[in-house]
Amino acid sequence: MMKKVNVLDFLNQKEFDVDLFSEGGEKICSADEKITPEILLKLYFQNICVEESSSQLLKNQIINEVVEFVPFDKKEAEKVTEYSLLIGKLLNFSPEKLKELEQAAYNHNIGVIKIKTEDQDKENYKTRRADLGYKYIYEELKLPDEIAEVARLYGKRYNCNEFELITQNKKNMPYYHIVSIANFYYNYSSNGSTLEETLKKMIRIGNKKFNTFILHKFINKMRTQDGQQI
Repeated sequence: MMKKVNVLDFLNQKEFDVDLFSEGGEKICSADEKITPEILLKLYFQNICVEESSSQLLKNQIINEVVEFVPFDKKEAEKVTEYSLLIGKLLNFSPEKLKELEQAAYNHNIGVIKIKTEDQDKENYKTRRADLGYKYIYEELKLPDEIAEVARLYGKRYNCNEFELITQNKKNMPYYHIVSIANFYYNYSSNGSTLEETLKKMIRIGNKKFNTFILHKFINKMRTQDGQQI
């Protein structure tokens, strides 16, 4: 029998140690194959599986990694990606830009995999996470700077008034402006705040933290669905 796994489970390994298969049972990587950024990127959006007999070995590897490094929050990554893509579609992004936005949003906190658990309570944790995330995306995953910079910039405050809302800029909104809104919405609402409370908080913060052009589009979308108040 086969069991689905995520390619992120192998981030801190030199070799896969288990054979990887497609959902159809076709072998796509051997256990002794060296892990490279190119292979990880290739498998990034694929459904990959291991044989059930190998799942315990993989489980033990993951446990060892979690003990040593801050775990990657897959749920947060998926939800922030979902909200980011919603915004990207509101901004009429092309399929190519949506693909880049998806990569940027999913990896916005990827820097945690380089931080030891014992260091996550240190004062410079967020700065290190941002810098390590940028370096990992740009140098190891070999993704463009406009994708990598999201990890470094999405959490920083910026003056929206300095970003001119001319037609050209509206068509080329920085990805980190989008992920900043998506990340805040997910984290604030997941702490038990209602939709109304979360959106009111985001309005109060306004251009002290967010691109207000994008923020207003997002708020209007979240408030209504098929013309109905939610």
